[in-house]
Amino acid sequence: MTVTVAMVVAALAMRRDVARRDTVILGPDFVPGVGNPVTDRLSQIILVMSVAMLLLAGVNAVLTAWTGALDNLRTAALTRAFGATPRQVTTGLAAAQLLPAALAAAGGIPLGLAVYMAARTLGGSGGSADVPALWLAAVFPVTLAVVALLTAIPVRYGATRPVTEAL
Repeated sequence: MTVTVAMVVAALAMRRDVARRDTVILGPDFVPGVGNPVTDRLSQIILVMSVAMLLLAGVNAVLTAWTGALDNLRTAALTRAFGATPRQVTTGLAAAQLLPAALAAAGGIPLGLAVYMAARTLGGSGGSADVPALWLAAVFPVTLAVVALLTAIPVRYGATRPVTEAL
């Protein structure tokens, strides 16, 4: 999850930097009436890599939640036998996944900026990443919301199994 958040942050920084350089150095169009082909191709590569990383993180979150639900099958059934509803069990198990996701988001933001700055330094550009703080601030709650949604689906399925079958 940390690697995915770092990739998203690095992609945001790269997208902002490329757009800024195109307008400052080359003007809005590389050739009048036609966009910059290098920027267009770079944007496509960033999009494909980001989608691939997001899909891998999503599959990882679902599988982690599913194994957690299977691991806690008897405990969840016992909790339900004492009066908890499937919704309460789902909320508890999904919330348990939010702490690692919060740590991943908190670590991924500076890691993504560091990766982008290292790539710029190795490329000879130097300087700093000029990413709006609002974009970086949005990464944290969006990560938590996506993890909560992706983990709630398999956990809910596991929490609705009959208590007698699980025990």
